[in-house]
This record gives sequence, C-alpha cells and structure tokens, in this order.
Amino acid sequence: MGAGGMVTLGSVRGPELFRPFTAARAAVVAGVAMGIAGALTGLIAYQVSQREHPRGVLVEQLDIGDGLAHLRVARNPVLVEPHEFESDGEASYRYSRPSWGWLGWLFSGGSDDRAPAAFIPLSILGAGALAFTLAQRIGWLALGMFVLPGLLSAVVWMGPEPLGAALVVAGLGAWWWLLPVGLFRETQLLVPFVLFLRRRDVRTIAPFAVLGVWVTYLVVRLGAFPSGENVVALWYGSSSGRGLGPPLFGILRSVGDWGGAEYATIVVLIVSLVAATAVPETRPFGLAFGVLALVLGWEVWQVWAHVARVLLPLQVFGLLAIGVILRRRISPAQQA
Repeated sequence: MGAGGMVTLGSVRGPELFRPFTAARAAVVAGVAMGIAGALTGLIAYQVSQREHPRGVLVEQLDIGDGLAHLRVARNPVLVEPHEFESDGEASYRYSRPSWGWLGWLFSGGSDDRAPAAFIPLSILGAGALAFTLAQRIGWLALGMFVLPGLLSAVVWMGPEPLGAALVVAGLGAWWWLLPVGLFRETQLLVPFVLFLRRRDVRTIAPFAVLGVWVTYLVVRLGAFPSGENVVALWYGSSSGRGLGPPLFGILRSVGDWGGAEYATIVVLIVSLVAATAVPETRPFGLAFGVLALVLGWEVWQVWAHVARVLLPLQVFGLLAIGVILRRRISPAQQA
C-alpha cells in the first residue's frame, strides 16, 4: 500500500522498459495501442464485409459477440420505449450492464442510425485507456496486453471489457474510478470488494451501491430480476450455464468441446494466475478472480472468447505482476 491507501506496484526503479511512465509517455503508449486496436477492428470488418449482410457490416460485426445487446441499449438507454429482448428477465440481464450502450448512445448523439458506428471509436478508445493506465505502472510492457485473449476478443467484438479493466487499474490508485465498474460487468466488483477487505475504507463499496440503485430501477421498470431469476440467483441462472455453478463443474462439462483456442486461453489464464499470486500487491486480486474462474458456468467456459473476456481483469493483474517481477529482478542485475 502506498500513501492514501493507494495500491503500489513495486519501486519505480528498474530498467526503462518496465518503469512506470509519466502521463505524457503513457499517452504515447496509448496511441500505439489505439493504432493496433484500430487495425484489428478494421481487419475483422473487412473479413465480415466479404459476405452479404442485409443488416449491414457493422451490425453483423457487433453480432459476433454481445454487441447487439449493447446496440439495443444504445438505442433505448433508460427503457423509455419497450425493449427488444425475448423476455423481461433477459432485458433486465442485458440492461444490468448498461455502460457500453450508454456510451454508444452518447457517441452516436442519440441517433439510432449512427449507433452501430459509435462502437468503433469506443472500442479503440477502450484499448487506449487500458494501455494508458498500464503504462503508468509498467511502461512499454503495457503493449503486452495484445497477447491477452480477453483483450483480443473484446477488441474484435467491440466490447466494453478493456475500458472496464482500465477503470479497475485506475481504481487501484483512486477509488472513485471504480464507481461504474459494476455497470460494465458485475464480476469486476471483485476488485472494490478486495480493496475494502484490505483497506476497510467504506468508499470502496460505493460501486456496489451504484449497481444496486440501477438494478432496483430495472426490477421496478421491468418487473423482473436479471435473467428472470430470483433475488438470490440474480444474474446467475445455473440452468442457463452462463452464470455461476459448482466449483469446477463448468470446466469439466465444457472441456470436451475445447479446441486449440480454448487451450491457449487456459495457458494464458494459468500464467496470469501464477504471476498475479507471486506478487504481494496483486495476490489478493489474482486469488479472487481465480476463485471466480472455478465457479463460472459451463457456457462461459465452452468458448475461449467468453471466459477470456470475463477473466480479463485476471489477465491484466497477471501482466502487471510480470512487469513488477521483471523490474525487481533485472534492476539488481543492472546495478551489479
């Protein structure tokens, strides 16, 4: 812990590559990251454009992942009009993660026609924001985020996870950055929860209140809890397999469907977990997301991109820890 309760990540001393950067230098890293993210998004858009799509290329690209749900939120951000989902429970579930749709509404100027295009700059800016916050802690090693499957899948699908992870990293130094993280993905609330256990600072549980207020509005407005489950299950309907389940059940049930991409993702997750738990500053976060991984449902584990996006914070903490480990080990060698 640093001054004011800030979570520090080792001494600033070390080789230039791994030193924390100033805001100006971190902005350069962010610019490079945005260029890479833009190229990846454009490549996928080109591949999608090679097929006929009555709905348009951008809508089809959004449909690769959860983009259509975000698009529906962007076109109806606070449910003034009837929703377009199959059930009130499904709408409540999708609207419980409204931040990306809200930003899409903002970037599109409230235009339904411009809403699909709004997610392109949002996705690129999200990657840049994550690179910026990482570079302030591990320098150029921040660009290592492009080997993280969670980052790659989110950029390809134009999803909110990189921006959510950027807020998580920024929140290690200032709690207010964590306020909206639950509106990106509720599992990211593990970070303020861990910080509360470490600091006993009630401000770090404010993100739970933010999400609680919004979910209360959804329940009143729609008459259904997220996923249509009861208050105990909330988001996590075990029958769907997309939420939480018994430890290891999701992994054991889905492993028979895995291919090369899933096994590669498992390797990255294991490396991230080992690295995160090896560094005292990141250990509690690594353990928290490691426990989460054990209880994720089988539908989450079935496809590499699904589990990679949910566990992007684990991968980010692993990358931060690797930067700390390299800085601490190389510095004595240089001094010798």
